[in-house]
Amino acid sequence: MENIIYFIKNQKYNPVHKMPFRYLLLPQLINTFINTILFFINKHSCDLLSICVTIQFMKKDMLLVNPPITLEERYGSFASVGSQAPPLGLCYLAASVRKHGYSAGIIDAPALDMDITRTVAVIAASEADLIGITASTVSIFRASELAKAIKKSGVQAPILLGGPHVSSLPRETLEEFSEFDMGIISEGEYTVPEIISWHKEGGSIAEIAGLVYRRENEVVLSPPRENIMDLDNLPYPCLLYTSDAADDASSV
Repeated sequence: MENIIYFIKNQKYNPVHKMPFRYLLLPQLINTFINTILFFINKHSCDLLSICVTIQFMKKDMLLVNPPITLEERYGSFASVGSQAPPLGLCYLAASVRKHGYSAGIIDAPALDMDITRTVAVIAASEADLIGITASTVSIFRASELAKAIKKSGVQAPILLGGPHVSSLPRETLEEFSEFDMGIISEGEYTVPEIISWHKEGGSIAEIAGLVYRRENEVVLSPPRENIMDLDNLPYPCLLYTSDAADDASSV
C-alpha cells in the first residue's frame, strides 16, 4: 500500500488520457481496501463475508475461483519458504470476459484464507451464472472437493474446470471427477467468453473450440483451439480481483 501511495504522489500527469494518475488508480485503491476488509471479516463471520462479497460480485456472468489450499498442501515440507502468488491466469480471464461485454469476479480463496465452507457460502451468495475453478495437479483434489460442495449446497450454475491439470489430461479428468460439467483446455481468454455467450443465447457447445464436456454419458472433446499468437490483443490482467478493475487497468 505504501508503494502505491508513493507512486500516486510522484505521478503528476498522464499525457495519454489527460488525467492525473491518482484518479485512474482510485478504483484500484478502493477495491484493494474492500478485499482487505473481507480478509478480516472472514476471520469472524461467514455471514458478513457473504454479504460483502455479494455486493462486490453480485450476479456476475462468470465467477472465477482459486480454490482453498494451504501452503502445507501446496509445498509439503517446503511450506515454510513457500508463498502465495496472484492467480494471474484468472486475472487475464476476468479482463478478457469484461472486454467481450460480460461481467466477471474473482475469489482468491488462499489469499483470503477461506476454507471450503466459507468459499461455498460466498459462491452461493454471488448467484453467478457460471462458475470457473482453476486447478493444477497439486490442487485438483481440493478443486474437486470445492465443486462437490458447491453442487451439494444447491447451486445450479454449471461448473467449469481450467488450469494445467485438465489441459494435460482433459478426458481423464472429467471421467474421474464427475462434479465438473466441462473443462477448458489450455488458453481460455477466447473460450470463456464464447461459453458465456452459449450459456446466454444457446447454440451448439460442440462448435466452441478448446473444450472437454459431457454429452449424455460420454466425455467429448471439441476441436482444439489455436494458441493466441498476438498477445497484444489481450487486455491487461485484472490484478485486483474484481471485474470493475479490468477497464481501469486497461486504460492506464
